[in-house]
Amino acid sequence: MTIGKLCYEVKELHYDLVIVDAAASGHFIGHLSAPVGMNELAGIGAIGDQTKWMLDILEDAAKTGVVVVTTPEETPVAEALELCELLQVETSVPLAGVVANRVLPELFGRRDASIFERLSEAPGVRTIGRSALLSPDALASLIEAAKLSMHLRTTGVEHLDHLRAGLASSVPLVLLPMLFSGAEGAVGTAELARALLDELA
Repeated sequence: MTIGKLCYEVKELHYDLVIVDAAASGHFIGHLSAPVGMNELAGIGAIGDQTKWMLDILEDAAKTGVVVVTTPEETPVAEALELCELLQVETSVPLAGVVANRVLPELFGRRDASIFERLSEAPGVRTIGRSALLSPDALASLIEAAKLSMHLRTTGVEHLDHLRAGLASSVPLVLLPMLFSGAEGAVGTAELARALLDELA
């Protein structure tokens, strides 16, 4: 019934575009494969006719596509790749693309890593902090935050490499940036929209 309602809205041209925030991976595959099961079970009659036009919509890459969304972390990437495989094995619904959300920008380069290490161990770091009007604890926290940012960025890139390697070359992989404070609501939506346009340009 869930998939039928969505297909009906497409069939009747009630909207220019129908975007669905789907259920969790396991339930979602079940929803997409339901019309196939119903069609195989009934085959003829009213149910057969109804599932036939639903499948015509779902399996047409010009009308329907699944966009898998993940984050650059180990478990989400593994689950995204598993979902992409299940989509291909258990359904005939096309995979339109994969979006990696919350990708950290490269704030610091590799040369910066050694600088942060030396700063955190430097005997004159307190003097540096005082000249910048920072307490020693505040400066230490700032250095640790920078090192953590570099670590998260590096591991994130590794997970994105794994994601790209696990996808067919024909599947687009779109990267959306991590939004920090002050980028919520309409402001954040506009920022992500611009980033999405840039990625797809």
